[in-house]
Amino acid sequence: MRILVTEMPSRDTWLRHWSAQEQMDRKRYVELVINGNCVSGDSTLTKRRSFGDQYMLFVHQNTRDYMENNFPPGRETIRDMVLIQDECLPPLRDMLHRIDYSQLATLYVVDCRLQVTDTDDDVFKDLTLTSLVLSRTHLRRLPRSIFEMESLEVLKVDGNCLDELPSDIGNLSGLRSFCCDGQRPPLTSMPPSITKLGKLEVLSFSDNRIENISWVVALPNLRVLRCARNRITRLPNQLANLRELAVLDVSHNRLRHVAPSFTELIHRLYRFEYFNLTLRPKHIMRDRSLLVAHLDLANFLGQAPIRRTARDVSVAVVGESHAGKSTLVEALKAERGVCKQEFRSRQESTFEIHQFEMHGSEQSCYVSTIVLANDILDNFSRSISVDLYLLVVDLTSLEIQNGSQHLFARHVSRLQMWLQALYEIAPDTPVLIVGTHAEMVKSMSFADIWHVLEGVLDQGRTHHVKRFAESRLQNCLLCNPKHLAVRHVLAKSRSGSAGFVDLSYPHAEPMMNGHVSSGESPPPSRARYSHVVGYYEIDSKKHFPKDAKKSNVSIEQLKAAIMRLTHSGADDGIPPSWLSFIRHMATINEQAPDLPCIPFEEVVSISRSMEIPPAQVPYMLKYFHQRGKLVYFSNDDVLGKLVVISPTWFIQRLSRMLDGFKASKVAHGQLLDSLQDKDLDRQLQKAGIVTTSSAHWLLAALQRLELCVSFAEYRGEKQFLMPSLLEKGYPSHDVWPDLPEWDEKQVTCDFSIRALKPCLFTDLVLRLNREGRELLEIVSDPAPVFLSHHIVFYTAVDVGGCDDCHEIRRSTRAQKKSASGGGVVSGVVGGSGDESVQDDILHKVHIQLHPKMSYIRIAIRGVSPCCTMKAVVQFLDLFLDDIPEEEGEGSLDRTSLGSSHLFTNTSAASVTFSSDRGSVTSRGSDDEEERQFFLLCPKCVLLRHANPERIAYQSISPKRKAICSRWHNLGSWTRAVTGDYRYNCDTMVANSLTVLPEYEHPRLVMILPPSGPVSIREWYMSSRMKFLEGFEVHVLCEYTGFWHLVEDGGYKLCQSKKFVERVGNQLPTLLNMALPMVQIINGVHEHGLNGRLLAPVIGDLIKQYDYLRNVDTHIQDPYTWLAKNKERVVTMLTKVMANASDGFPDLYFKIGNAIQADSVFQLPSRANRFELAKFLRIDASSGRFGPLRPLYVGQEIRWLCDAHYEELRGTPSK
Repeated sequence: MRILVTEMPSRDTWLRHWSAQEQMDRKRYVELVINGNCVSGDSTLTKRRSFGDQYMLFVHQNTRDYMENNFPPGRETIRDMVLIQDECLPPLRDMLHRIDYSQLATLYVVDCRLQVTDTDDDVFKDLTLTSLVLSRTHLRRLPRSIFEMESLEVLKVDGNCLDELPSDIGNLSGLRSFCCDGQRPPLTSMPPSITKLGKLEVLSFSDNRIENISWVVALPNLRVLRCARNRITRLPNQLANLRELAVLDVSHNRLRHVAPSFTELIHRLYRFEYFNLTLRPKHIMRDRSLLVAHLDLANFLGQAPIRRTARDVSVAVVGESHAGKSTLVEALKAERGVCKQEFRSRQESTFEIHQFEMHGSEQSCYVSTIVLANDILDNFSRSISVDLYLLVVDLTSLEIQNGSQHLFARHVSRLQMWLQALYEIAPDTPVLIVGTHAEMVKSMSFADIWHVLEGVLDQGRTHHVKRFAESRLQNCLLCNPKHLAVRHVLAKSRSGSAGFVDLSYPHAEPMMNGHVSSGESPPPSRARYSHVVGYYEIDSKKHFPKDAKKSNVSIEQLKAAIMRLTHSGADDGIPPSWLSFIRHMATINEQAPDLPCIPFEEVVSISRSMEIPPAQVPYMLKYFHQRGKLVYFSNDDVLGKLVVISPTWFIQRLSRMLDGFKASKVAHGQLLDSLQDKDLDRQLQKAGIVTTSSAHWLLAALQRLELCVSFAEYRGEKQFLMPSLLEKGYPSHDVWPDLPEWDEKQVTCDFSIRALKPCLFTDLVLRLNREGRELLEIVSDPAPVFLSHHIVFYTAVDVGGCDDCHEIRRSTRAQKKSASGGGVVSGVVGGSGDESVQDDILHKVHIQLHPKMSYIRIAIRGVSPCCTMKAVVQFLDLFLDDIPEEEGEGSLDRTSLGSSHLFTNTSAASVTFSSDRGSVTSRGSDDEEERQFFLLCPKCVLLRHANPERIAYQSISPKRKAICSRWHNLGSWTRAVTGDYRYNCDTMVANSLTVLPEYEHPRLVMILPPSGPVSIREWYMSSRMKFLEGFEVHVLCEYTGFWHLVEDGGYKLCQSKKFVERVGNQLPTLLNMALPMVQIINGVHEHGLNGRLLAPVIGDLIKQYDYLRNVDTHIQDPYTWLAKNKERVVTMLTKVMANASDGFPDLYFKIGNAIQADSVFQLPSRANRFELAKFLRIDASSGRFGPLRPLYVGQEIRWLCDAHYEELRGTPSK
């Protein structure tokens, strides 16, 4: 064979152009061309005769000049022809005219600009190709003659601009492999004629928008199917009938479920990729064995011979603190429906499970009630499958007395937040609202309270009707018209009536005149609610109504409603023997509370005595684990040896452990010390597990639930990260300096968040620590830095993108190789292990979540950040769980963007970070619902503007000059995208502070009532369920012109007792720090400067709190409003401090002492900054305190927000 080569690329450049299904071809060509000594080190032409007069032609760029100078027309016989990376490729007809193509069998055109016109339809007419690859060639249509080549076996047209495939593809009867990945605009369907390709073995159409793949089952010889990154919502059941199928990739679609009928297929597949962010339950996404176990259980329960006559009901009780959740459960358990037990006010969050028999007038069932009173919703509690949520509301909180309208509004907002949260946890699980303490309500009637609740429900009615259009629930108050929601009376009291609203109630006629619809359409709102199936008013402490002496009628009605609403069919139960087993486990737990778990072998023995075959035991334990009745980790040799029969003990044990840690990073030894449990040790010894201690077992359970993960090693000891305890704050100056080093480039990009979900950023941390280690080649030393809003790490990933970056990397490698004496340069931790492709060039990545959680900012520093940015953006596209909901359809309907081979294709709104030939391209998407990407002006970033200019990638084109709105001349878009700028740091005035005495701290502190923004942020950041409860500490920006509240500057006071014991009680210190602010407000009349400084603060408070907003609404100026309503503000802050302190000495006397604003900065220090930071879970290693940065202003130290810090840092200090 003769090899004709020009401008031979490096091995890395060659490898990255080949997809996975061409591994054999890639190996054959690469080994032949590169390792076979067929090519000399320089790019001179080399020929070797073999196989007669056949040649392989390989051309990299400058194809036209090379062929005109080296090929006389029609003389050279070519069998294999490869053309790559040529933006000025001549027409195919001209190139084929230069060679003898009579024996041409393989044609590869990759990363070239190929022009095809109507006159080129017959360009392949006389060819007998077996393989044709036209990858990333900008094709908008395919020549018709392609589909006339009966010899064609491989056709690859990925990365082009084909809006549809021609129906003529069905004429290729001999086609065995077809790939059309990543078309822009994306393909929405495949032509029906594709089912005629009976010999097709490999089919790939990833990175498009195809929704239906039912036609795939008509391809009987299919061995490989790749359809990742589409919009597939379900897999056809007949897919399991494809007996030849060995590789299936359906990852990053919109699959909600995998049918149990696919179990055999999954076992048979050699490779199965199914990661879908929408897949439920979520834990099966991580491991194929967990998916198989989940499907095996479904198959077992679906078998016809199994008797499923016993009813098993799981109900979760949720709601605000002190609303009566535990007393409600005790009343449901009591025979007469009255709770006789007295519950003390709990300071600690609790998780409780109660199991009991619930009897009704016509039927009975075994009920498990789970009281979710956790402060943070952990992964185990989130994964529990329940039949019904009881959302408990304290009715006394809805009474308006003595001008408490602001408290009423807060409770209504809390109810709305709970409904929204339940929708985000389990959108298909119905919710029953239960109003407690009904007998204590005096001033509001049943009709008044229902009117309030109906107004809350109306906020989500419009969305609910669209969301559940195809899955309406018969008894849902939101799915049905409003006039059907009739009120049923229980009692005459409190100047009105008490009762319930329930569409499932068997009586056709209401007990009183029902609801009369106003005829008004519900107001537009973004609220999203699950099915709300009713509202009941009850009292758990007394007989309600009073004239019911024998039993509590309200509780009896609620019991009947629970049994009605959880009954879905005659065959929705479990085997009776299983029910007997779980009753026995509950009895053991009650009689021996010190026995929280038992060995698996003992469970098998107990099951055998109840006539449960040993083969059924794993299925039974998996089922009850899903229902929250016990804890059993299948598919684990160590964890599976024990069965936790007391989930309450398990969750509380883990919660106490998490509460006891001062920081989110814990050493392995310290973690094991905190997990020791003597009772668990005895059970492990009884189970014959002598090599594993209780601490190691609990640590494995924590890792299984992803409550902690191993992320680094320090001095030979593993370090563990607790994602739920991530500190707030910024990376230190050593980790991420304000400016890049002199030899570094920086590229910064904003990456929009399409939809917020609980623990969105925490889940990203977990995925970076797991999948990112491999896909992004994250370096282990130095260890990544994880904070609540920031992630910083080094990456060794080599995308091999643009030619500029490739030249930089090649020269750097050559220099280091020369310096090391010609040896292989290494130093990459977590690389691929292949020394020939290891990259010694590292990039530093900073991922930051904006305080408003609207976008993620990515900054990358290094020699070629543009190509690394592509990899990071695509990783976030794939693994950031922000898929929004498609309004008007009954399922989540946004797909992840990106590529299954992470660094091959770009996303749907495709961005190409490239400086090749001085061009920057952005293949925008016409779909307005796609994610948005923004390039930040590099000069704005280097000049450290608080709000740098955001340039949409779709707007980057030769028509727009490379100038930002701040008049920064970027030179060219190539420089802007590659970050090729330097900044002279000597021009900066170095008056910022990085090292401060520990007694220096922010002086402007306020303790405020709970606010909506902070509660919402805590929910989405860490699944904290205490909505609008407790108190908040806010630090203020101490700008010289005015003060103001800071984004991300509020911290909830919700520390547990154990945590306070470990770090010290800083609440008295915070109260003393907050006192001067009240005194300054009290002195606005005596000191005019106070009002001017405080005006923005008061404006922020008026926006947040109804107590202030509803007063003098006609006054728009905050300064004027404060002068008139000073006492109202002082009263609010004083009450908050009094309630938060449980007794503040001489509080009211001290508040009466009005002071001048400037005097607060001359007061002596009241605290230790680092102790305060630990108490509020803030990382203060960066020199900041939360969002504030210290700066000398004159002779004073002021703590400023970023914007004012940048404004004042150039001011000379005295």
